[in-house]
Amino acid sequence: MGDRVRAATLVQDLAKELSSSSWYSTQTVAYGLIAISKFAAGETGRNINYSYTINGKSELLSTSKPLSSVQLPVSKLKGNSVQVKNNGTNILYVRVINSGQPAAGHETSASNELYVQVNYTSMNGVALNVARLEQGADFIAEVTIWNPGARGRYDELALTQIFPSGWEIINQRMDISAAVMNADNPDYRDVRDDRVYSYFDLSPNQTRKFRVKLNATYLGKYYLPAVNCEAMYDHTINSRVSGQWVEVVSAGGNGVAVK
Repeated sequence: MGDRVRAATLVQDLAKELSSSSWYSTQTVAYGLIAISKFAAGETGRNINYSYTINGKSELLSTSKPLSSVQLPVSKLKGNSVQVKNNGTNILYVRVINSGQPAAGHETSASNELYVQVNYTSMNGVALNVARLEQGADFIAEVTIWNPGARGRYDELALTQIFPSGWEIINQRMDISAAVMNADNPDYRDVRDDRVYSYFDLSPNQTRKFRVKLNATYLGKYYLPAVNCEAMYDHTINSRVSGQWVEVVSAGGNGVAVK
């Protein structure tokens, strides 16, 4: 419509929502970004001129585009320092985005408005320590998830179970004997070579229990990654159980035999 004065207010509101902790669908985010990009494409303001300093090293940048993105070279885990100086005459909005993945063995357990418990059992239900298993052993990974109810019903939760490469997933769709009794069925389950994704809803104070049948197949020492469960569209609702090192040993190698 060409009314850029009123549109500027709407763009600021839209940008605030997209930058908030709320999660939106892919389509919502896409159309929001399209709207902002069309508005920004019509801007004829001054160039962006700024400098940044990270851990004592400085660089001067200038661009005629409405957005400038810089990959910060972080060389240490703690004690990093970033400074940004606006050398231009227009307003400069700055965001620092951090993301990463914990190194194996450095994961920590966490629980935010959601509780997850992971147990491993033999095929007859006996509790099992998977730190050391005999090759060929069949066993079950059991995940119990509870909604404490303070924030109501949780829709579209995603449970991610990644297994070490020394274990094989016995897929129920391929082997009818893989069916596990006394387990809940998720709304949808995606079974891949080394992981299982389960998607489901959870009412207040409801508990659901999911089981996956596994086999200790290949000899060696492997890392069992953390088990994660979170709301797909609200990252404030999540729970994580830390991983551990596991080993598959030959029969008679002082492993835990499961029959």
